[in-house]
Amino acid sequence: MTRQVNLLRAGLLPGFGPVQLPSFIVGVVISLTVAAVWITSSVLTRQAFLAEELQWRATESSSLEQLNQFRQQYPEINNESQLTGVNLQLASQLQTARETYRGLANQVENAIEGFHTPLIQLAEHDLEGLWLDSIALKDGQRFFSLDGFVRNPELIPQYLKELGQSSFGGISIDQLTVAKSSDQANLWRFTLSNQRTVILQEQP
Repeated sequence: MTRQVNLLRAGLLPGFGPVQLPSFIVGVVISLTVAAVWITSSVLTRQAFLAEELQWRATESSSLEQLNQFRQQYPEINNESQLTGVNLQLASQLQTARETYRGLANQVENAIEGFHTPLIQLAEHDLEGLWLDSIALKDGQRFFSLDGFVRNPELIPQYLKELGQSSFGGISIDQLTVAKSSDQANLWRFTLSNQRTVILQEQP
């Protein structure tokens, strides 16, 4: 007895039915997606490890270089106690340097604040026909010398009156010189100062 089998009949082979085949394809796609994600994660993790390894190697190389430089600079150090002594000495020197720089910074700041007010007031007291071309100040405005030009010498008393209403008020003028300018016509050269000799002697 002969039996005929239709090889083209749907559902004959396992996995090729109307439901089984799509499910199989979806399963394969999901598996490939998971595998791709795992591979990508592994590659990124490996790259991160390699970058960290390079960083540690660079740190090690820099540390060895610094250690060699330290040994060359301090060849007499052979143990921990000597190293501790050198560290204490360097820390003391650093503290001294910081205190020195801090003191210098305070002196500069005080000097700037001391000259700020008189310079501003000199700029505010401006007379037409009178101008300054040289200003020397010491200890704020306690010692000063002002040199300039004036078109009319009669403006000088007015300028002194205005200075008396500023922070220069109460400071006596020890020297007042007025002379005809030899270089420019119709101009007079004048100098106002108190203890001018002190300023000139202490200039470097």
